[in-house]
Amino acid sequence: MAFFGSKKSRTALAASLRDSSKLSSRLRELLSNRGTLSRLSVCLLTILILMVAVESWKAPFRYRLGMFSEHGIVANSTFKVSNPIETDRQRTQKESEVPYYFKQQPDLIEKLPGLLQEDLVRIANAKSLDELNADTRAELGLTPSRRLEQFVDQFPEEPEQTFAELKSLVSSPDSKDTQKIKDLIDDFTELISPLLIYGIVNENDLTQNQ
Repeated sequence: MAFFGSKKSRTALAASLRDSSKLSSRLRELLSNRGTLSRLSVCLLTILILMVAVESWKAPFRYRLGMFSEHGIVANSTFKVSNPIETDRQRTQKESEVPYYFKQQPDLIEKLPGLLQEDLVRIANAKSLDELNADTRAELGLTPSRRLEQFVDQFPEEPEQTFAELKSLVSSPDSKDTQKIKDLIDDFTELISPLLIYGIVNENDLTQNQ
């Protein structure tokens, strides 16, 4: 009993090779014949013409852009219609669900001691509140616009008195002695040192995103 099939003889194998070679040579002869190629070309052209003719027999779409159908038009394929109002509503809802993202900018905090020192030097050199420029008075809260509304009744606005208290803290009999200012700046730098790590929220950013 043969498990792997019968073994072909050399004569049968040679005959099969000759048959395949005859088939390939016959195919090459047909393709090299101009008459055969012309008949194949005519057949292909006929098939294309029939395909175009069959497609043209279909009923044309009666409706055109701008026309109105009283009973509606059945679509041949599924499609989606955009709803701009619902799209805007869902976009706004998704935006409101996104948590706030804050970017730390330590360079702004690092400038605060230097800015405060400049303001304190101006106070030490000024003889009265009127000698301070508007920016320095605004930054140190010596103008009514920088006072908090909830504390107006409890702490009356007395810019002159506040200026005198600040001047006594930063000035000394010797105009060249800046040790008081230096001590205040050192304390202020130590006070804001945690802000270099955790930062501070800008109130303008919060109001813009509400």
